[in-house]
Amino acid sequence: MFIERMDISKFSRGQEVWMKDSLELGYNYFQNEDGSFAWQENFAYAVDKEALAHIRETSERLHKKCIKIVEMAISNPKVLSDFHIPHDMHQYIIQDWKRDYGRFLIGRFDFAWTPTGVKMIEYNADTPATIPESTRVLAKWGESVGVKLAGYTEDGRLTMDALATGLAKCLDGRIEKGNICHVMPYPDNVEDKTHAIYWGDALNMAGYKNVISELKDFNINYQSGKFMHHGLHVDACVRMYPWEFMLREPGRVNLYKNKCLFLNPAWTTLLSNKALLAILYGLYPDDPAILPAYFYKPDNMSQYAVKPIHSRGGENIILVDENGVEENSGSYNEYPVIYQERTNTRVIDENVSTSIGAWMVGNKFSGLTFREDKTNIVKNNSSVVPHYVF
Repeated sequence: MFIERMDISKFSRGQEVWMKDSLELGYNYFQNEDGSFAWQENFAYAVDKEALAHIRETSERLHKKCIKIVEMAISNPKVLSDFHIPHDMHQYIIQDWKRDYGRFLIGRFDFAWTPTGVKMIEYNADTPATIPESTRVLAKWGESVGVKLAGYTEDGRLTMDALATGLAKCLDGRIEKGNICHVMPYPDNVEDKTHAIYWGDALNMAGYKNVISELKDFNINYQSGKFMHHGLHVDACVRMYPWEFMLREPGRVNLYKNKCLFLNPAWTTLLSNKALLAILYGLYPDDPAILPAYFYKPDNMSQYAVKPIHSRGGENIILVDENGVEENSGSYNEYPVIYQERTNTRVIDENVSTSIGAWMVGNKFSGLTFREDKTNIVKNNSSVVPHYVF
């Protein structure tokens, strides 16, 4: 198995060209507020087919184990309590699982590469980011430079077709073809507005209409119990507003009465909750891809990451090793934490920490994305870097 970070600056389209191409693809948040780039093309990750097969098998195996933990939590109040879901929403999670247990749309494992294969850092199975970069932006890069890279193939890329197929499977039997599926981005978020456009395009490809709708414009029809948007019933909704927030909103009890199919469904909040990491290790300590993780810090644990169970984008992550403490600020410091054994994220290239994103659409591995950072914490503004399979 082989993954290498390659300097491909001599093949770069040039910053002005790729920025222009990106804007034409609707991808307009490629530069962070500090001037750094959320997408860059001076490096690319070369992945051999054996490594791709290993990531595929590992992703699908871990996904099955994660689903088994959801099944356990649904039937065991103690396990469900470990995820710190508000108690008055426990029955909603259970109800949602029983109604829509098979309608998992999309998730992204974040892996570290080691000499023996990948190690699971976490599972972003609720509103995962980097869809534009992983689909059309990467495809455009491949068109420009792929033929110049030895052995280049398009294998391992998430496609818009895969998203459309996933949507069609999830919506089948719930809304008729040609009807509306609403798309709800996170309020006042440029990145999520772009994601909403991409989801809208995928819905069109799947044979559905879409309406991009702001959270503030949703209300409740108290007679029918349905969500409404400008007078229209919301029968299905792809949302980017996280479940950990929705389940804590003042009006959350209204979720019980509505019949909207949310994608991903509410039970997937358990998959994006880092309590999952501790439960996974407790059940499957011999799985080579699962790092030791606990709800407490063992006395003999000297190199570890402290992670709030609802943290996103690397916020409030604390890394501890013999060199000291590295911490990222954020807004999740009031949540309970888990302790996960650290693994070296600089195996591919000691100059950067690399996060390998493995996309799951439904129950199938559906592509890769690579993100890197000069610090040891890969964040939501870290650079997405192209990759290719050879």
